[in-house]
Amino acid sequence: MKIAIDVGLMGEEKVGAGTYLFNLLNNLAEIDKVTQYTGYGFFFRSFNSKLNSMSFPSQSNFNLNIKRFPAGFVNLLFNYFNCNLESFIGKVDIVHCLGSFVPKVRCARLVVTVFDLSSVLFQTFHTTFVTREAYLQAKLVTKRANKIITISHNSKRDIIRLLCVPEDKVVVIPLAAGESYKRVTEFKSIERFKDRYNLDKYILYVGTLEPRKNIINLLKAYSRLIKKVPELNDHLVIVGKKGWLYTGIFEEVKNLRIEDKVIFTGYVPNEDLVLFYNCADLFVYPSFYEGFGIPVLEAMSCGTPVITSNISSLPEVAGDAAILVDPKSVEEIANAMYKVLVDVNLREEMIEKGLKQAAQFSWKKTAQETLAVYNALDERCE
Repeated sequence: MKIAIDVGLMGEEKVGAGTYLFNLLNNLAEIDKVTQYTGYGFFFRSFNSKLNSMSFPSQSNFNLNIKRFPAGFVNLLFNYFNCNLESFIGKVDIVHCLGSFVPKVRCARLVVTVFDLSSVLFQTFHTTFVTREAYLQAKLVTKRANKIITISHNSKRDIIRLLCVPEDKVVVIPLAAGESYKRVTEFKSIERFKDRYNLDKYILYVGTLEPRKNIINLLKAYSRLIKKVPELNDHLVIVGKKGWLYTGIFEEVKNLRIEDKVIFTGYVPNEDLVLFYNCADLFVYPSFYEGFGIPVLEAMSCGTPVITSNISSLPEVAGDAAILVDPKSVEEIANAMYKVLVDVNLREEMIEKGLKQAAQFSWKKTAQETLAVYNALDERCE
């Protein structure tokens, strides 16, 4: 069997779909030494930087087939001149793309991973361009894909409902926290980390700074918490890069007069992120919508109690190991934070449950279930 996988996001393995692609490919390489895999992509200006940054498996059944074409030229070929992917990469049995670009294929079976439909469901959380492109790509997926992989049962329900896709066409394959996310017990590493970032006790949030993540309500809840308990020494540490419409977040910090209590770190490398989770008293992730919510599992894997939203995919990811709150209720978020911080027995129970919950997910399992999808499609073709 020959499988082609879109590696357009391979150089961005630290975020989003890039994390998925990086972990999927490297775990497929571990469990499958027979199938022939081709990583394909179309780059132009970023050609050399993409090739240099790709962490593509080096074993003999994995190879790259990258073309240096401008994006506009590629779209023209596929959408107006009826070209197919096999014309560029040769004959393959399965093509797996990540929804950002859904090519036409001649004979291959097409698998598409759709992470979520947030751009279609919540248009105010995205630019007009992103919303329009997401809708057009969703329609292409519906038309062309033989099988759709998504990452949660909540996303599957959205896909079936909004795109009118038959239920048996969509398969749920969950994600996981990376292997580096685990409890750190080395005291010196923790002390060096806290000294470097000038941290002591803190509540943690990790994610892009954008409206969908509900950071403004988190700030309001934190402000209410420290007014209710003035002796509380925990800062609020917000880790993540700036995204769409982020300026309101910084304005809210000023309005609430908590500039001295809130720390924005920007993007941090993975090795530091593991320590941010480990040293936090509490992790709060009150997002309005997630296709999955990997940070919940990352925090649990590091032994940190988690508060997250009671909507979208987050309850199925968190299970009974987190406190679930209404993300629209500032009071509910604040009360949950207070409860976890003051109740030692509750904290210990949440830590134990969180470690067990996170252990149910692994990237190896994700790769195994994805390979099963490939095999099922290949057998159907014979």
